[in-house]
Amino acid sequence: MLSGYFGAYSLRQNEKSFIFAETPVVRDKRLTDKRVRYFATLPIMKSWVFAPYARWEELCKDMAFDYDAYVKKYSDNFRRVRIDQGYLQEIKELAEKIVSVKNTESHHKVDHNQEIKRFTTGLMGEAAVEMLLGIKIIDWTIGDSAGYHHPDIPGYNVGIKTVEKNKFPVIFKENTYPQIICIRSDKYDDLVFVCGLATPDVLNRYQSDELILDPNLRKRGTKTGFWGFEHLSPVTGLADLEPYRKH
Repeated sequence: MLSGYFGAYSLRQNEKSFIFAETPVVRDKRLTDKRVRYFATLPIMKSWVFAPYARWEELCKDMAFDYDAYVKKYSDNFRRVRIDQGYLQEIKELAEKIVSVKNTESHHKVDHNQEIKRFTTGLMGEAAVEMLLGIKIIDWTIGDSAGYHHPDIPGYNVGIKTVEKNKFPVIFKENTYPQIICIRSDKYDDLVFVCGLATPDVLNRYQSDELILDPNLRKRGTKTGFWGFEHLSPVTGLADLEPYRKH
């Protein structure tokens, strides 16, 4: 186990053999002495940590994300939205139709175990934001996934990411537009929490592959998990999205 120390320390003295981590979040990527020093965006131990560079990957694997500390702690800021049962049924039927088509795509053959539930969760988040903003968002067409990698909200460069409670949202590793983060309740089938808006900078900074539960999805290497709920901006109406309106 790596030793923890409190207090200051000169990185330069051990620049070639150590990397530096600070609680609770290490925030940057830097280049030092022509060697890559990865200051990973991960929560670390509750102390100052000095880890030999060769053991950094091993250290990262030992880190754990506490859902209560990183998500539930900020739940007072979330908006609760209930979805009409009739509309919810239409959403579930759409999810089933989507999965029947998606199963013909190679990558969906790999991660199809809970596809219907996953698509239903995503559509419920869109429905919740529809109700919150008073606009139509859900795209009822069905096609190849490659044609749907664009912002979800018509007229705005804003996407919507929805996840089941007690899981962290899955996002792309490189993000160029913001996402409204939502959580699907595990207690009520019609309840969604609209948590807030994450800017591209927040999305790209507060992420970790350790939050990807599906080993097949993690292996593909295109997506990661998001944990920066502390840095979400409130979404109460269309005025909050005005900076992202398409012109």
